[in-house]
Amino acid sequence: MKKKELKDLHLKTKEELQGLMKKAQEELLKSKMDKQAGKLKNIHLPARKRHNLAIIKTLIKEKGLSL
Repeated sequence: MKKKELKDLHLKTKEELQGLMKKAQEELLKSKMDKQAGKLKNIHLPARKRHNLAIIKTLIKEKGLSL
């Protein structure tokens, strides 16, 4: 994830981040299935998606703690 994308995520609301988290989870599942089926050319893609999902979850947690 690029710095600009990360800054944009910090500006989003908790609800928007939750929507992004759901989308990221679906993309991660799809990329894992594609990797298992041998359709994925970039085999590091699921790891990147998992990392991005962790960033989004961390931001949601931070926003939940700072009321």
